[in-house]
Amino acid sequence: MSESFSQEIKQYFAKQFTAIKTDGRLFTKASQGQLQKQQIGLYIYNLFTILIKTAINMKSAEHCSKEQGLTELSNYYNQHLKLDSGNEQWALSDLASLEFSKKDFDSFYLTTSMSKLIALLEQLATNDPESYLGHQVTSGYVAHAIGSELINLIQVNCGISTAQVNILEKYKVVDNEYNLSDLSIIDSVVRPTSKERVFENIKMALSLFVEFQNEVADSSFN
Repeated sequence: MSESFSQEIKQYFAKQFTAIKTDGRLFTKASQGQLQKQQIGLYIYNLFTILIKTAINMKSAEHCSKEQGLTELSNYYNQHLKLDSGNEQWALSDLASLEFSKKDFDSFYLTTSMSKLIALLEQLATNDPESYLGHQVTSGYVAHAIGSELINLIQVNCGISTAQVNILEKYKVVDNEYNLSDLSIIDSVVRPTSKERVFENIKMALSLFVEFQNEVADSSFN
């Protein structure tokens, strides 16, 4: 393979992002001004739930890396634990700024695909730290690639200000500072024999995230 593993991932994601923006039901509703505040709240609530598990997963991945003799990968997780801890506070801040009633907040739930994604990430962090790394460094890449456009659609068409969806903007900024440059870490840390497995798990995680977005778009609130 002449191109690097990280470049192959970027090319794959570029094609997927085009489909997400063109055919994704969340983007379609946002562009048509049909995305309700409660649906945006549901989206943020699910992001909050997955974010609060990041620190635990990274500790598990660090421990598993050590057990498998992957010293460089273990060091990566140790260094990034502080960087990626506390991001769930952005989601809590957004939920507060959107001023949901207790009834609204109590109606939020984990979607089926988000539940599956959380379970997948816990399993990877515990047993396959190379694949968990693949998700960790590409999740911010996903947020960067679709975040700014989704923010604009929500603000222009749905009457929600950028300040009320701060988590999307923050993710974009954090990704620009760290994860885009860190995507190359995959080339140096993931073993050649693991690349096919890692790529398949990255694809699976992205597929679940896309379906989560569709589930949010299809949700209804009384």
